[in-house]
Amino acid sequence: MSSWSILKSEIRTERTTILINGQLDERKCFTLENQRYLTLPQPTTEEIIQILQLPQLQYSDPSKKILWVDLRLEPHLFMSGIPYALRDIDTPLEQLNDYTGIELHRLEELEKRLKEDVIEECIFYNGRIVIHCENGKEIVPQYLDVDHRTVKTMIEVFKSLPESIGSKVSFYRVPFSLFALHYSVFDYLKSIFDKNQEEHIIFNSCTGSIRTIVATIIAILIRTAQKRKLLIKDKSPRMTNRGFFTPVKRLVQVLPDALDRKNELDRIINHYEENRVNIRELIYSTYERYLQESDPSKKVVLLDAAKSYLETYCKLILFSSYLWQDSVGNETFEVWVKRRAELKWILSELKENPVQALQSSATIPTVLHDEEPGTVVKMRDGPVLQSSHILKSDHFPGCHKDWLPYFSGAPNFRQVSGFPIFGVGIPTRTGLENVFSLIPQKRVFWIFLREEPVIYVNGLPFVLRDNAHPFRNLEYTGISGENVEDMEQRLVLDALNESKKYNGRLLLHNEQIVDGQFKVTTQWVDVTEETIQTPRQIYLSEAQKSGVTLHFFRVPVTDERVMQNNNFDEVTSIISNALKEYNLEDIAFTFNCQMGQGRTTTGVTVATLLVGQAVPNKILTRSYSKKPLRMSAITHLIETGDAESVDTKAKSLLSGDYSVVLSLKRLLGPSAKGYLDEIIDRCSTVTNLREIVYQTHVRSETAPHLFPVAVNFLERYCYLLLFSQYVMDQYKVEEQQRFCITFDEWFKSRPELRTILSSLAETNKTNFK
Repeated sequence: MSSWSILKSEIRTERTTILINGQLDERKCFTLENQRYLTLPQPTTEEIIQILQLPQLQYSDPSKKILWVDLRLEPHLFMSGIPYALRDIDTPLEQLNDYTGIELHRLEELEKRLKEDVIEECIFYNGRIVIHCENGKEIVPQYLDVDHRTVKTMIEVFKSLPESIGSKVSFYRVPFSLFALHYSVFDYLKSIFDKNQEEHIIFNSCTGSIRTIVATIIAILIRTAQKRKLLIKDKSPRMTNRGFFTPVKRLVQVLPDALDRKNELDRIINHYEENRVNIRELIYSTYERYLQESDPSKKVVLLDAAKSYLETYCKLILFSSYLWQDSVGNETFEVWVKRRAELKWILSELKENPVQALQSSATIPTVLHDEEPGTVVKMRDGPVLQSSHILKSDHFPGCHKDWLPYFSGAPNFRQVSGFPIFGVGIPTRTGLENVFSLIPQKRVFWIFLREEPVIYVNGLPFVLRDNAHPFRNLEYTGISGENVEDMEQRLVLDALNESKKYNGRLLLHNEQIVDGQFKVTTQWVDVTEETIQTPRQIYLSEAQKSGVTLHFFRVPVTDERVMQNNNFDEVTSIISNALKEYNLEDIAFTFNCQMGQGRTTTGVTVATLLVGQAVPNKILTRSYSKKPLRMSAITHLIETGDAESVDTKAKSLLSGDYSVVLSLKRLLGPSAKGYLDEIIDRCSTVTNLREIVYQTHVRSETAPHLFPVAVNFLERYCYLLLFSQYVMDQYKVEEQQRFCITFDEWFKSRPELRTILSSLAETNKTNFK
């Protein structure tokens, strides 16, 4: 123990009673199919013995044991049978949070050293030691006479139980913190309960409150999944939209069974909420206290608490979904979550913007079949097409660049000069017909880059949006193509189910210019099962009608952000495998996002970097230094009175010579940047991925909200530079060895590159000098 530490007695003046006249307090016991779940505050040694001898916990089968799980994260021990916890002398009523995330063996080692310190102090003071006790709201120090032989850790208490009692119990220690509930804790609890499927379970923490309740919920979720049936029927069902906070809604959208799992979780919470903590309602009440609190320091504490409760609620939904997967025995919960990067993204958004995450759906109107658009949107109840979500048209006035030829239904369609590589905004059914007629090759590899779920209604594309932010994409960064397409299939079902409520009609939203402003308008359309389709369905159907062999791929990319390493690898695999199997003259590569702008140009650039190395005679070398400046850059410099530096500053920045880029160039050499810039210029019909960095940064000087976008664009350019080097490296080796190492592996093997890129923080403006 250090000078700031005290040993505080766990016997409090208002201590919750564990036993009433030697009998179990039923308010602390859950019963499920003859299995008992006890949630207890820290007991004394005598109470441990009494609890283990309760008639309700005895088995007729002597081979079965009671499971006792100590959830305490903070170091504690017993003296003369009384529990004491290590506390900070300045905050003796608060549990120590310094050990959040500690591994079990380290916690046990810590308690072993604590025991040694206590015994040493006890011997030094002739069998006395200073402890602290609660007296009302005060903490009072006092001497305690103690035999040092009675100083024991929790596990030692259980090991020293009489044989007739100790043989009936299996003891486990699981360090558990709601403020950092790690996925490994779920896995550890699952490993315990998988080995002991019918035993009674006792959980204890300091107060027997939130931690024990959450652990019990985890245990019941495991039991439910093991039996593959619902074990609890809610006697008092709540409104179905309770608990639909922003991240919960996103989880329900991306996980096929998340709505069922949430409902199951809510049944468990509701069933056992009497006289206990309700983790879901605790989110609401804590957030409400945060809104009403005026003290800034207290607001921070309350917001952190509400955020932690919501994160726990989300992880419980995720864990239940994991348990019901067919592959649950093949991977841990921790691995399963890491494999689905979109889940990590959703939870990271919760941490970064907790106030937005804590927004919950409004109450669903009680009026049924009201065709007023606002009511219809609020009443939506699909897993994907949720309340307050809309289907908004992907096409809007001005989405096509007027300097490009216009082909009906195919905005911004263009070809990379000299290459069978094409880009286009998301096409309509008519647009698909036109694109297939314009591409001369009859075998097309189509890479669909949308991350957000899209469906086609009567041949037109519509995207899922939040009604509160109709012009903003829903982001699921890291989601796999398979999972996005699964969302789209469920979105089709949601739309069809909704149309049945309104006599075969579906409410859609369009974007129009009204009085010079973009406005969202509504439209009812007639639909059938045949007229609502996923992108994959309509693309393959129209290709077949056009006599085209279509290879369709979904590579989800977040708009206005850098492609993930696995996105680069997916496109690389598609392109390299196609070039191995077919002659370049016989195939075409086509990319699309929404407008055919940023993501599409990035995809087209990546493809051209690959094809350009595979077929080097397609590249026409030229001197970049002779490229004229864009008028927008010159105009800005003249208007700011800095015209004399046009030839130096503007040219340098438009050339991509930012400090972070120059650092990378020094490591990689000049070839990768020269090759990349040549390809970028060749692919710049709609947007130039190098010059857009400078242009966006210039605009951010009068519109600060654009600065993070400029940073994202600079990061995108840097990753394209690294990919350019990677591709060139691959074509320096023998053909059979090419792409044996992925871009992700190549990048991770170069820690110096990650160090340079770490300077790309939104607050770091030095990169733009």
